[in-house]
Amino acid sequence: MGLRKIKTKGNLIEFYKDWKGVETVFVNNQIVSKKFSFSGTDHLFKIFSRGIAYNYLLVSKMGSIGQTLIDLKCNGKYVKQNLWVIFGTKQIERNKYKAKGIKELNDFDVDEAIEYLDRALNVNGQDPEIYFYLACCHSINENKEEAFECIRKAIKNKLANHDMILENEMLAYLRTQKEFEDFKKSNYTKYAKPKS
Repeated sequence: MGLRKIKTKGNLIEFYKDWKGVETVFVNNQIVSKKFSFSGTDHLFKIFSRGIAYNYLLVSKMGSIGQTLIDLKCNGKYVKQNLWVIFGTKQIERNKYKAKGIKELNDFDVDEAIEYLDRALNVNGQDPEIYFYLACCHSINENKEEAFECIRKAIKNKLANHDMILENEMLAYLRTQKEFEDFKKSNYTKYAKPKS
């Protein structure tokens, strides 16, 4: 079991490899890549900072004496090279209300999902994924103001994967709103209510 932490551009990137060979990359405690490897692999992911997308490549590899090493590139330029992955474990936060809320949402019991996700915010009010899933709930219920506000809060709390906003089917209603394009252009930070 190995763990390496790297701080860059105000974000915490963590590489964790378990004893089964599963490599996981976290950005600000959110999983952005997970792959199986014995001898190394490539992890591609994006980090958004101040509305700008930075493309990262984390490469795991075996060193000359069998140790795990990683290289990290941002937009094609090395940030770190040949970092040793040291022995350690990753403590993964378990928010049972978040897990139950996501399960209820996937089962399309939206009102129950909202209840659990609201309770999850009491455990960790800075978890961007909770706000993202609440936005999905509000989009399904066609409550666009609440959905826009939840996306805004997810971004404010450093949602790692902005592409989810454009790809998740549960946000389809929100994306069809005429205000969405301006909201997107503001990097999901400004929402103007339409004039009647």
